Amino acid sequence: MPINQMSTGVVYVSPTHTTEDETILDALESGGERVTTRQVTQLSEIPKSPECIVCRAPAVTATSLSELVERFAPTPVIVVLEPDRDTLSLQDVQTVGVADYIRLASLESDGTRLAHLRHRLGAALERLGLESRSASPPHGASESATAETPACESKQHRADEAGLPLGPKALLERVPTPLFVTDSDGVCLFVNDAMCSFTGYDRDVVCGEHVATFVGNGVFERASSAATDAVFEAGREPNPVEFSLETADGSRRVGESMLAPILDDETIVGTIGVAHDISARKRREQELVQYESILETAPVGMFVLDSEATISWANRAFVDSFEEPAAEIVGAPFPTLVERGYFGPENVTEYVENVRRLLSSDTTEKTLSHDVEFYTAGGDRREYDAHLGLLPLEDGEFQGTVHAFRDVTEQRHSQRELERQNERLEQFASLVSHDLRNPLNVAQGYLELLERDCESDALEELQWSLGRMEALIGDVLELARQGQTVGERTHIPIPALATGAWDAVDTGDARLEVRTHGTLSVDEGRVRALFENLFRNAIEHGTGERKPLTIAVGQLGSEAKGDGFFVEDDGSGFARSPEELFELGATTNPDGTGFGLSIVEQIADAHGWSVHAIESDGGGARFEFHDAHVHLESDALEPAE
Repeated sequence: MPINQMSTGVVYVSPTHTTEDETILDALESGGERVTTRQVTQLSEIPKSPECIVCRAPAVTATSLSELVERFAPTPVIVVLEPDRDTLSLQDVQTVGVADYIRLASLESDGTRLAHLRHRLGAALERLGLESRSASPPHGASESATAETPACESKQHRADEAGLPLGPKALLERVPTPLFVTDSDGVCLFVNDAMCSFTGYDRDVVCGEHVATFVGNGVFERASSAATDAVFEAGREPNPVEFSLETADGSRRVGESMLAPILDDETIVGTIGVAHDISARKRREQELVQYESILETAPVGMFVLDSEATISWANRAFVDSFEEPAAEIVGAPFPTLVERGYFGPENVTEYVENVRRLLSSDTTEKTLSHDVEFYTAGGDRREYDAHLGLLPLEDGEFQGTVHAFRDVTEQRHSQRELERQNERLEQFASLVSHDLRNPLNVAQGYLELLERDCESDALEELQWSLGRMEALIGDVLELARQGQTVGERTHIPIPALATGAWDAVDTGDARLEVRTHGTLSVDEGRVRALFENLFRNAIEHGTGERKPLTIAVGQLGSEAKGDGFFVEDDGSGFARSPEELFELGATTNPDGTGFGLSIVEQIADAHGWSVHAIESDGGGARFEFHDAHVHLESDALEPAE
């Protein structure tokens, strides 16, 4: 039944009455008196015999839309989609079998909004075989399309009527570059297979939609403007326009498109466009921007020397070291910085030797580290830990080097001060222990003479006092020598460290179990002393009623991840709070000095470890050393006893 013969006409369903609703109603009613429209706010208000139902998406859900289509079949249902507010997805609409759908997002421009909506609604009614009263078709468009005519075929026919030179479709389909054709309003008439692959949408989804539906009005207007400007500037190609596209699967692609106008007697009747996927290039550009930002803000000075030893690039941290502005540093030959007094002449010689070494076929080294001295304009001396690497060779030719300078002046100064302090402390301790041991030895000699001539309980007490003084002198000397620095580190297996320390301690009938085969990077002598003090502490304080005592050494964390190590026993546990154990002089043994665990903590600190005392699973004492990475090996070792 034609629209002008029905009493209800087109029923428009929307729960609101906004500017968008008025625009849609104006488009539906623009055909004149023969077209009647009626807006309802709920699906239940739709009369029994509508000729066509137009639903704004927020008024329906996927379920209610399916029921609506089934209830009023074969009455056509058209859905107006709004991507930002829809309760429906495109898949929902396509699944339930609506007659057509229109994206309101493609109508964001107020200047073309009403005209385009009229055209889209008119085209939708026309494809349904109804009399279109919503708008006149665009320039040259045919009014003979029927409901059986697919969207792209109908648009192809309109293109032929309008004289748009689409050419043989088979030829355009074989073009490997994504290609599309639009009418003068920007509605897509044709897309090739490459364009469908690029967007992920089927041809029937894209054809009949405005290009702005997929890329936004702003992008389409810029591309159209570029194409139009090119018409009036002979010999100039339109500028490409970058766009972002959400594909059918929800992923995003970045493309670059260029539109060329299709002319009919100097009148633009459409456009033909190509698109290129530049997603990978944009990702690389973004990564490059992030990389450059990292280099610029890094606290380490970085610069590049080209093959002629000229500074071709430098970051802010490097340039800020100089008095001159960046323009006088970047582009300057490195030897001129030597002439200005910033670096010593030996740096040039060392640079040449290092480059020759890296270029040599006899080396597998990729970078070299070395120390550099830098002098400020005020004459202050700074020390740098420098690293040098080669730029990639081109056709085997040397292209230059990249450098990283880290200011270690304060660190080196603190290290030297600490070493001097430890040296003075050791000298003091040695002097004190020597001066104390001399009279102590004399006292012990006289004590031996007294023990020959008389017997007295006082002699036993005197012997104990002299022995304790000897132990205190030894522990004070060891404590002073530990300091806060370590010597050269080497990778030593934990079993070797533990068993070496075990052999140096009077362990009686106690038993040692080593439950790890990993290695530690340590100052061997000092870490062996750490184990000796822990073993001695366990035997002196943990024996209790349990015999024989078992002391275990193992790694923390999983077998595949060495997070540290532990030393534990199954003895009587702690007689005082674990927090007090590391205090200097803390002991519950009347014969002990209380220095042993303080020495353990100092050695751990010097290696960058943290030590914690807790109760072991067996009720004894457990000492855990964190931040001590255990390097794992493949061969398991049997427990040592």
